[in-house]
Amino acid sequence: MSLKEYLKKHGLTHGEFAALCGCTRAAVTRWATKSRAPNPKWVRVIEAKTKGEVSAWDLVEGGELLAAIYRKGLTLQAASRKLRISRNLLALYAKHLYEPNPMHAEKIKRHFGVTL
Repeated sequence: MSLKEYLKKHGLTHGEFAALCGCTRAAVTRWATKSRAPNPKWVRVIEAKTKGEVSAWDLVEGGELLAAIYRKGLTLQAASRKLRISRNLLALYAKHLYEPNPMHAEKIKRHFGVTL
């Protein structure tokens, strides 16, 4: 479920949810409208505060790979260093704009459990 749908379902304003999470109302607005994705710290907070109704998958554009990276508490840049793959190339893989070569696909599967 999207954050916007969660807030509506539970009758919460952006300000109320921000107070619950300990962040700003502006941040919640950006996340709810998907104008910006939360960083890994906030993804974990949102998942916890919504008891999993809103998951990393719902919060992060780029699908399963980015959600898996964020669940491990990593940024895209930190994950790219861990995998020894450029950040830009990893972003292209995450958005399914580029097919990974077999070596990169294996690294991603081994570290994040995601098959591309």
